[in-house]
Amino acid sequence: MESSKDRGWSWVVLFGVFITSTLSMGFLQCTGVFYVDWQEDFEASAQAVGWSSAVSIGGLGISGLVSSVISPYVSCRWQAFFGGIVASISLTCSIWITHITHLYIFMAVMGLGIGFAFNSSIVVLGYYFDKKLALATGVGLSGSSAGLLILAPLIRYLNDEYSWRGAMLICGGILGNICVSTALYRLSQAERISMAGIRPDVKDTPLKTKEGKKGNEQNIEFGIIKYNNLPSGSSKPRTSIAKNARRHSKAFVKSYTNVLSIRLVVICIVSSTLSGFGYFTALMYFASNAINLGIPKTDAAFLLSIFGISGIIGRLVYGPIIDKKIMSPFYLGSLLLGIAGSSCFLGTLAKSYVALVIFSIVLGFSASTFNTLYPLLLREVVGVNYFKKIFGIGMLLWNTAPVVALPLMGYVYDVTGDYRVSFYAAGSAMLLNSIIIVMDQIWRDLDRRWQRRGEDVEESDWKNQRTAL
Repeated sequence: MESSKDRGWSWVVLFGVFITSTLSMGFLQCTGVFYVDWQEDFEASAQAVGWSSAVSIGGLGISGLVSSVISPYVSCRWQAFFGGIVASISLTCSIWITHITHLYIFMAVMGLGIGFAFNSSIVVLGYYFDKKLALATGVGLSGSSAGLLILAPLIRYLNDEYSWRGAMLICGGILGNICVSTALYRLSQAERISMAGIRPDVKDTPLKTKEGKKGNEQNIEFGIIKYNNLPSGSSKPRTSIAKNARRHSKAFVKSYTNVLSIRLVVICIVSSTLSGFGYFTALMYFASNAINLGIPKTDAAFLLSIFGISGIIGRLVYGPIIDKKIMSPFYLGSLLLGIAGSSCFLGTLAKSYVALVIFSIVLGFSASTFNTLYPLLLREVVGVNYFKKIFGIGMLLWNTAPVVALPLMGYVYDVTGDYRVSFYAAGSAMLLNSIIIVMDQIWRDLDRRWQRRGEDVEESDWKNQRTAL
């Protein structure tokens, strides 16, 4: 059967991923617009308000780990649909918030919902695209930049007209449309094969089952695995189900231990942690820094829209570069991180609105593009078979760093009254990450050359011995 990837319904799924990314990550990145209003309404410090975004990003990371655990049993469509419902309800109920502690709870629940929707959207692209995966990832995840472009000024307007409670109520209804976009994630043959326990990199082939067959059979209904492993008339169903559960648990643990390596630790743990620290620290305090410099709130919110526009352009540019193999994704990622880190240091010199616009363009183009590139780096390291499981861990670590960084940088602002330290820290994390990635790739390239040289020497010795005989 001819593969159905890169054509047909794949483009409909890509449209759904774009909309989901726009609504979910777009809103999450715009929460910084509320910071000043939350400080005034709750009479809280910048550190206390920083915890609101920290817990939402932490929820995003936790949901990524949970998603990777349940992925063999629940399809991407149902995970994303559930996430949209949770995110919408949490924002809608936020109108009853009377204390900043309540804000933490609702933001954490919202982060969980957005995480289920966003992580599943990234994974589902791998089931529908192969040769054009880099382009599809860039287009789909450019929705998060489009969300900054559209939602930042919209939220600012709603906040001015209806207060931040009214704005979050309306945004709750907007996020409900995630359920509509994720309904397009039709259960593909590749995902069906993966959930059935067959190797996910096998080409699309119809699943064949024999009626009346005894043993371990799996029935995938509506994207959720159901076990039909019991012979008719069996009096001990729980024993069979328990054995099936243990078998899948052992396979799940083994799938992680099989891919553990030094390179995975570097890319999955170190790189994702530094990326999350640098990106969210710079983004969440970007508008607040502009307001602190005397820029009007509306103009400060528009800087996030500019950030989003440059991010869209960057994500659309890098896809063809990777697909046509013009540049290694690792070298490209290192270059983008170097530019983003340098811009954070130079951006602290910006005092006028024009300078802040330039800062927003450069940072948005480089930092946002690398965030979209990261899933491809991880996929290349662990392979297609294990990406769905390992990606959840990577996202957990990527979102753990901001849980510490945002309140810490808020405390630094409370003490110094200046946001420059936050950008120094973000820039340092990005530059360090750039060095780590490029050194890893250089080591891999050298290792390949040494292996080829060793193979050439062995072949030459074999030829010499054959000639002597």
